[in-house]
Amino acid sequence: MKKNLVQYVLLSAVCAASVFTSCKREETIQEAPNYSWSEEFDTVQNAVDRGWVIVNNSRPAGAESWIQGIFGVTVGKTATTINGYGAFSSMYSGTDYTICTYNACIGNGTISAWLFAPETMMKNGDQIEFYTRTLKNPADFADRLQVRLNPLDAGVEIGDAALTNAGTATAVGNYRTLLLDINPNQVLSGTGSYPGSWTKYTVTISGLPAPLKRRFAFRYFVTNGGTTAPNSEGVAIDAVKFISR
Repeated sequence: MKKNLVQYVLLSAVCAASVFTSCKREETIQEAPNYSWSEEFDTVQNAVDRGWVIVNNSRPAGAESWIQGIFGVTVGKTATTINGYGAFSSMYSGTDYTICTYNACIGNGTISAWLFAPETMMKNGDQIEFYTRTLKNPADFADRLQVRLNPLDAGVEIGDAALTNAGTATAVGNYRTLLLDINPNQVLSGTGSYPGSWTKYTVTISGLPAPLKRRFAFRYFVTNGGTTAPNSEGVAIDAVKFISR
């Protein structure tokens, strides 16, 4: 009887250890949510349907802002002409990117054309990757692009005002955090000038107090730009990625 009791105790201990080991093995570590996304601009309308917002704050405001990419071939009797340039990454055609040109502003003024990304849960250390270019380098007309972050909320407030308010074109509203400024001196060539072929840029999110749902924006921003101005040709954006680190 004593022997059986010892065997029972030993068996109970083995079973308990087995149950503990089994439970321990079933434990899983929950991974942090990944909020990464990508945008190819297969069509600008599809991007808008996915949450992108376009606002033209240029003064005097022109008829266009961020539009579908421009690329085509015209075959003539004596020559073949290429209009625009092909996308960096395309699913359907060479126009699978977005572009903003001098047509954002009538005459000579300040171009301030905004392309707001969808609201996204983001934190310091997350990254934005994208490709951009202008027509050529050295350029005939200087271009400039900013990447800005709204640290306050997930809205698109940029200080919009009446179309007669010329100062509105320089306002940034809640997009007060400047993450990147390409060609701030608006030069035609050399150090800091706008690339004339598809070039990758990587921007790191900073200035947020905690993980929050926010937006970043691309801003085509050119002074003395427009249809009759000495600056502004047009800049293109393709293959945007938000990378949650």
